[in-house]
Amino acid sequence: MVTVDKIKQIIAGLSTIALDEIELKDSLNAIGIDSLKLVELVIALENGLGVTFSDSELDPNSLRTVDDIIRLANDYVERKK
Repeated sequence: MVTVDKIKQIIAGLSTIALDEIELKDSLNAIGIDSLKLVELVIALENGLGVTFSDSELDPNSLRTVDDIIRLANDYVERKK
């Protein structure tokens, strides 16, 4: 399992709030991650975690919160093992 802190660091690098203010329940829009930033976030996660996400699992409607991103990333890291 990837540490939540590592994923939150990647998110913080693209968001409008500081790392220590990011909560799992935060919506991505609320922290400044719009649709363009979401694409950047996906690329940053792929590079930072050494995974490649399937386009079919990158539905913006299902990736609304920080927790959604963490779950997706952990699923891929676990599959990679």
